[in-house]
Amino acid sequence: SIFTTQIINNKFITMGANAKVAFCSLLTGKWTPCNAIGGNLVNNATTIFLGNIYTSLVYNDDILIIAGEAGRVASYSFSKDKWCAYDDKDAALSGMINNIGLATDGYAIRTMKIIKVNDYDILVCAGDHGVVASCFLSDNAWTKFNGESQKISPQGPGIASDGTNRLNKNINKIVKYGNNLIFAGEAGHVSMYDYENKVSVSYTHLRAHETRGNLVC
Repeated sequence: SIFTTQIINNKFITMGANAKVAFCSLLTGKWTPCNAIGGNLVNNATTIFLGNIYTSLVYNDDILIIAGEAGRVASYSFSKDKWCAYDDKDAALSGMINNIGLATDGYAIRTMKIIKVNDYDILVCAGDHGVVASCFLSDNAWTKFNGESQKISPQGPGIASDGTNRLNKNINKIVKYGNNLIFAGEAGHVSMYDYENKVSVSYTHLRAHETRGNLVC
C-alpha cells in the first residue's frame, strides 16, 4: 500500500507499507522499484526505517523526511544521495533529521507540518492518541509531546503539547492558518494551537466561537 507521495527533482516518490519506497522519473516515465540495487538510493528505505511510512514532506528542496509507525522519523538528502536512519546517533552532525520514536512516546506519526518561529524552522509531528511533538530542523533538537526536551537547543524548547488533553483522538491532519495550527482527526474532533501566544483550544471548548482569536473547536 502507498500512504504518502512527494515530487522532487523530477521524481515522483511513493512511500508506504513496510518502509517500501519507489520512484518514477517524470522525464522518462521509468520506475525504480523498492528493491532496486545501485543508482539513486532514495528507493532503499527498508534498511533505515522499520514499519509503515504514513507521512512525508520535503524540506529546503533537498531533505525528504519520512515518519510513521512507532513514531519513527528518518530522512534522505538528495544532494548527498544519503539516508539517515531513524536510529542514527549522528544525524545532527550531518544536517539530517531523525527520531527513534521517543518524541511521541512510541505512538505512530500520521501528519507533519513545518512552521517558522523566530526565524527558526520547526517540524511539528502529530499522530495517534493525540500526541504532538516538534523538532528544530537546524540541529535535530526534539521536544517531546509532554514538553520534555530530548536535546538542549540554542533556540530553546520547541512546540510540544499533551494532545491527549486537547484532541483525545488520533490526529490525521495538521493545517496551518496564520499563527495557528489546526489539528483534525478521529471522530471529527478538531482543536487549535496558537504557537505564537502558546494558547490551545480544546475540541470541547464550547465558547471558542465567541472570541475571534479562537475560531475553531
